[in-house]
Formats: sequence, structure tokens, C-alpha cells
Amino acid sequence: MNFEYLSKTKLSQVRSLTSRKNREKLGLTIVEGEKNVVDTLQIESVIKFIIFNEDAETQLRPIFELAQSLKIPCFKLNNRDFKSISDTSTPQNALAIARFPKFLTLDELREKKIDRLLILDNLQDPGNVGALLRTAAAFEVDAIVATKGSAELTNPKVVRASAGTLWRLNLCANIEPEKLLAFLTESDFKILLADPSGESYFKREYPKRWALVLGNEGRGLSQVFTRGNFSSSARIAVKHSNSVDSLNVAIAGAIILAHLYNRT
Repeated sequence: MNFEYLSKTKLSQVRSLTSRKNREKLGLTIVEGEKNVVDTLQIESVIKFIIFNEDAETQLRPIFELAQSLKIPCFKLNNRDFKSISDTSTPQNALAIARFPKFLTLDELREKKIDRLLILDNLQDPGNVGALLRTAAAFEVDAIVATKGSAELTNPKVVRASAGTLWRLNLCANIEPEKLLAFLTESDFKILLADPSGESYFKREYPKRWALVLGNEGRGLSQVFTRGNFSSSARIAVKHSNSVDSLNVAIAGAIILAHLYNRT
């Protein structure tokens, strides 16, 4: 494959994207892994350029040819430099620099036809957040809202775990929980609070318009939701045996979202 080595200036820029401050300043993030790069290539105007490990040029030819057909610049790096910009212990030989997705305000979200909403209430593990984005796309959730304190949605670990779905979803980020609750009640959402002490999710009937709230991995739901006395809410849980203390939030969220997808 005939393409240039990545310049030192661009390499320095890519390395700077390990910092959230620099990602936000440049409006760029990293998509890592051959499949994730291919999936993201399908979305117009997202990828700025692609970097290949020169040691894997032959196996990466299909990605290069696809990028070339879309007029997306491609560069190569030697194995040592490629490993230096990879976020994984075993680099996957292809990496893309991608533009941020569009983030909506609550007012912009209100203008859209939103019936199925997933709320990430101070979820802080990037792997969980990315997995839930992928799950939300699979079960046709209309929008994702991440409250203030949640993992950054453009963190490369979130991007990788989301498997290319980040740019296919309506997104709101860094939202104050109090403003979010006001939005939900004013918009007549049934607020479903994922809470281990709640009723089994399987026993309830659900309206067409709902908002599922998943709380922090260690502390659970924020006080805005747990102390609120609002009639439009219901506490639901995935019941399981006592052999484990709790389910991972991404697993519990996936189970509930699958049920909601098939019932509403």
C-alpha cells in the first residue's frame, strides 16, 4: 500500500488525545481496532484520518481501499510508534482520528420525537458506558443522557466499547440531574429507576414513553432521583440469587432494555 508515514506534528497531536482537555479543545477522539474503524467509516464525515501499523499492511488492505474510496487520508507508523498511541495492551493495527459527535441540549432533545430514553446517572467506568451505548443502539433507544460526573462519552475507552455506535445515537452529556428531572417530568416520561430494592422488572407493564435511569457502579442512584417524591417513577430490579452481591450495571441495563424493547 502506497501511503506516507504520519508526520511528527500529527503524531504529537494524536498522542495529545489521551487528555480529555485536548480532546475537547480539538473536538477529536480516537477509534481503535479494525472492526471499529470499518464501522465508523460507514458514517459520513466522522473520520478525519486513519493510521495503520506498517507491520500489518497486507491484512489491512481492505480497510485502506475502503478509506481511499471515501477519500479519507491514510498514514502509517512503525510498530514502536503505533504501540505508543494505542490504548490497548495488544494493539489492533488500525486506528482512526474521529470528529466528536453532535451533543444535544435538553431543549434540542425536547424538539425531537423521543419516547425511549436511557439515563446514565454518574456512571464512571468507561467500559460500562461504552457497552451501554452499544446496547442502547441494539434495542433502539432514542437518546442517551449522561449526567454531570459520568464518564466522558468521547473517552477512547468508551468509544472502543461502544463498537462504532457513538455516532448513531442522540446524545446529551454533562447534564445537571436537577435539570434532567425537571425535563423528564415536564415531558411526561415514566421514570424507571433501576434499584436492587425495587420490584422485578418482569412483573410490570410499561407505557410507550419511558426513561430508564441507571446509577453509579458503587453508590447507585443519585439523591435527586432517590429522594424525589414524584408519582411518575417506578423502582425496578433484575432479581437474582444470593450467590452474588449484585449485577454489573451494564449487564443489568442490557437485561432491562431487552425486555423494554420487546414489550413497548
